[in-house]
Amino acid sequence: MARPSVYLILLIVACIGMQPASAQETRLYLGSGVTFPAGPGDVVDFWNRGLTVDVGVGRRFQDRLEFTASVGRARLPIASDKLLAIGADIETGGGDFAVSSARLGVRLEFERGTWFRPYLHVGVGAYRVVYEELEITVANPQEACGQPTCSLTFGPAERGSSTVPGMQLGAGIAYYLTDGMWLYAEPSYHIMFATERTGLVPLRIGIARSF
Repeated sequence: MARPSVYLILLIVACIGMQPASAQETRLYLGSGVTFPAGPGDVVDFWNRGLTVDVGVGRRFQDRLEFTASVGRARLPIASDKLLAIGADIETGGGDFAVSSARLGVRLEFERGTWFRPYLHVGVGAYRVVYEELEITVANPQEACGQPTCSLTFGPAERGSSTVPGMQLGAGIAYYLTDGMWLYAEPSYHIMFATERTGLVPLRIGIARSF
């Protein structure tokens, strides 16, 4: 059975083949917001929501169809409260979960009035996943470990980093300020196909313009 990414690539190729000159325009997107950890995987268990930023360009080939290229970065802090459950008086440093991505996609807009337009946005790309080193300092080693000193380790420090394929599924709303400038809000789901699949849900708002 063909993978979903294969169908998406075929759709992109088909879109490129339909290029009425009157509909062509270039678009620039700049967005930021918050990213939530999502399943599958243990990212949802050990990391909190964090900040995300995304920059993209688009090329419209039909009145409502657009080919996009985007880069983004999300950074999720370690959930220190989960570590406190081990019963030790500890302080944590580092341990963030960071993801950088480069993606190609298709954006399909549904016109609903002059200024208000919902849309779908799907894509595939490469995701650079980094589990940053986690430092743990134990303030009460005698109580926690029964000895004068105590050394603790945590999983993310052992995973390092990797670049894996992934997929983006999103939908949003565009509110046009003028014909060439608009605001947008876009929630999406990103799935990264690593050894242990990992999901993220960024909620972004931003501004875009055409030229």
